[in-house]
Amino acid sequence: MSGYLDKTFCPFLECVKMECHRRLTDEVQADALKWWRSFNDNDNVLICQYTDKPDCYMDGKQAIEWLRKTMGMTD
Repeated sequence: MSGYLDKTFCPFLECVKMECHRRLTDEVQADALKWWRSFNDNDNVLICQYTDKPDCYMDGKQAIEWLRKTMGMTD
């Protein structure tokens, strides 16, 4: 069985990658529910989600470290 848009979404919204197409935002959840209700009479929408942070995940601290490394800055 496939879930909404047939892809896995990321529930780790503290990730700094705000433009990521996998972010499980409130808007995505609302759209998924609308899609689900178009052929079901319940609210048990199927949204595939990562259970662990994916390799692309980056929190604020990791982002700062990445920027420093990229710009050749050291402590």
